[in-house]
Amino acid sequence: LPDEGDSADLRVDDATPLEGQTVTLTAEGFRPGTQVDFWLYSTPAFLGSAIVDAEGTATLPTPLPAGYTGAHTVQA
Repeated sequence: LPDEGDSADLRVDDATPLEGQTVTLTAEGFRPGTQVDFWLYSTPAFLGSAIVDAEGTATLPTPLPAGYTGAHTVQA
């Protein structure tokens, strides 16, 4: 979870990836040592988990699942 009163920052290294292409998701502002799960919406798809490093950052390289075209939301 982000520190109390804060929100996490989430970035995707490629805003328009192709199906099957690997993208790197980076979430910042979490407590070190915690596990962060990454999800793709509108139809929920679990992308994977990453452990937060000492600087509060979780990084997950993951392929874009099949069938996801158009605009979607990533959540950590």
